[in-house]
Amino acid sequence: MHYYPTCTVKLIEGTVDQSERSSLSDEQMAEGYVLICVAYPKADCVLETHKEEELFG
Repeated sequence: MHYYPTCTVKLIEGTVDQSERSSLSDEQMAEGYVLICVAYPKADCVLETHKEEELFG
């Protein structure tokens, strides 16, 4: 599994297309994590940045 810690955010509001989700598990995606380097916004979004440590420890 490949991780992209520098582009990891948490989606607070809005929707994104993560069909190229790369390395996020279904569980991580269900928790709201998004890789903004491969996701496309489908609407206006609110994101929390600097989530790398929280997700990848």
